[in-house]
Amino acid sequence: MRFYVSIGDVNGVSVEIALRSFARLRTLGMDAIYGIDSTLLDSARALLADCDFACAPLQPCALANLDLREDFMRIFPHAASLGIAHALAPIAPPTIRAGEVRADCGLYACKSFLYGIMLAMRGEVSALLTLPVHKRAWSEAGIAFAGHTELLRALFGVEVIMVLGCEEMMVALYTDHIPLHAVSSRICEDSVYDFLLRLSQSSLTDGEVAVLGLNPHAGDGGCIGSEDSIIAAAIVRANSTLVREVFVGPLVPDVAFVPKMRARFQTFVAMYHDQGLAPLKALHFEQSVQISLGLPIVRVSVDHGTAFDIAYKNQNPSTTSFINAFLVAQQLVKKEDLR
Repeated sequence: MRFYVSIGDVNGVSVEIALRSFARLRTLGMDAIYGIDSTLLDSARALLADCDFACAPLQPCALANLDLREDFMRIFPHAASLGIAHALAPIAPPTIRAGEVRADCGLYACKSFLYGIMLAMRGEVSALLTLPVHKRAWSEAGIAFAGHTELLRALFGVEVIMVLGCEEMMVALYTDHIPLHAVSSRICEDSVYDFLLRLSQSSLTDGEVAVLGLNPHAGDGGCIGSEDSIIAAAIVRANSTLVREVFVGPLVPDVAFVPKMRARFQTFVAMYHDQGLAPLKALHFEQSVQISLGLPIVRVSVDHGTAFDIAYKNQNPSTTSFINAFLVAQQLVKKEDLR
């Protein structure tokens, strides 16, 4: 089993986390190729020269000069319409400028990601693991997607479900990177029903799943909005289709994560991003990872950002999420192999 690591934004903590994690991952028997050129890796090592982990022998790849356009568009013929061709073409490797938002680093991060997708689709790696990108750097590089998940949705033409969490608690997001004012209009019975059925195809629904309401008090019987009755109808339909009581709710959001509820439920469905991720990160910030459900490849990411403020300062950024991403990816690959 071999993994590919998309390096993310090299001006952040990604390379340092990869180097710091190497010894632990080796003891776990993890084998990975890293989407970063050796010259760029050497530049990062030089900035971390005083750290004993800087010489960790990561396996880089010759990325910047690769022309991926023909091979990539053979797999994704519609990719030409997504405005990413310049990230597939040969590019100049960026210069590391710790903590700066730079278009060249955004472009390089996108190319590292796209190369990993291609390798995973070819079966040359078992899973794709991603380190964080900076959304503004992507935008300045002409990448018209908010992040990894949005680009995956466009490439594969599927409604990828964003799931974040750890062994103790997983959160599936019904809506993710959209403005809060747009959430209410997305609550329709057919859409929530379809989401629950797609989620039910994963191992996250082996037990009961808590579905949160949208409004305070889960609508108070219609006194505070009508959306929660729509969610309730979708839950009834989904359980009827599945012929078992998988989904429970809609639960009152402000008590859904109290200890008693977390003792009962391991998986939660949140109606919007911060509703589910604020409690998750308060409880399990360093342990959490992100999983993309619904793809023909296994993709797992760290659940943190680029941390520009501490990049290359040897401030001991946590490696727990990155190591957990490997462990989760390994589990998901094994489950796929058993199908």
